[in-house]
Amino acid sequence: MRELFTESDWVYFVSGSFLALLVFVLIKTRQYIFQYIFLRKNKPPGFFRSNKIENEDVSVIRHALSLLSSEQKWAKNRGFHCIYGEQYTLYCALALAAKQVLGQYNEQAGYAQEVLIQIHKKFPDRLISGKRSYFNYLLNFNNNTRTTFSDVRNILKSTLAQLQRNIVH
Repeated sequence: MRELFTESDWVYFVSGSFLALLVFVLIKTRQYIFQYIFLRKNKPPGFFRSNKIENEDVSVIRHALSLLSSEQKWAKNRGFHCIYGEQYTLYCALALAAKQVLGQYNEQAGYAQEVLIQIHKKFPDRLISGKRSYFNYLLNFNNNTRTTFSDVRNILKSTLAQLQRNIVH
């Protein structure tokens, strides 16, 4: 069989295989590091978590719950494009609710970080992503094949309950 290939063919084959293996190992290492650092048990991804919860945070979550009042209003597989009056992903419901209640959406606000914490507590396996942005966490959870409409509603309800317990008077 060695006669069928020249020596340079073997060199290209071995070096190509080595490069493919190296790329595979780098990708897997990055995924492992991501899971270890950001998804450790008891370490929710609230990177900028605000300790100050206000009435407005509660209002945003209530409004997001009203936007997602029925399964027909929920978009299972959609990206970041949010159009008022159509179906909403979890991210779109939060963003539109915040814009209507507060005038702007802030991913570092208490309501936004508490949603991530609740997802992490209840469904940590549905947050995994190669990217580390807040938006990807919400989309990964929303678009995960195992996520149901009731899961989304339960996350918002548990977020609401937690915010009400932690509210600053």
